[in-house]
Amino acid sequence: MKTILHNLFELTVREFYPVSETFQLYSMIFDMVTLKTAEEIFSILDDWHEFFKRDENNRKEFFPAHAKKCTLRLCNDLLRRSSTTGSRDIKFSGKVQLFLAQIFPIDEKSGLNLPSNFNLENTTDFVKEEDTVLTK
Repeated sequence: MKTILHNLFELTVREFYPVSETFQLYSMIFDMVTLKTAEEIFSILDDWHEFFKRDENNRKEFFPAHAKKCTLRLCNDLLRRSSTTGSRDIKFSGKVQLFLAQIFPIDEKSGLNLPSNFNLENTTDFVKEEDTVLTK
């Protein structure tokens, strides 16, 4: 599986296959495999990170909006799947979140709370240190 994904990546880098189609295929493949397999083949996306950070030959437009949406959807689906499983694989979730942070700029619209919606029902109760049973 990893070889197929790597070959698809190489075809896209050499511009024999469209970027948006590649991301759609990646998204479909990640949807079909188990979470454990997804974790094993996720490293192929790190190649994409390195490729987009290179920015050779003025390739800023090489990462079209459709590919961004597919990548974001793929990662969000993986995060959702990892949080709903009983294992809650924190290490894999961290890898996915780190990948998103590396590939998207900090001012990316999808990562901002533009309408300023906050969960006001969430409250945190603070306890004084002397009222706890924890020891130093």
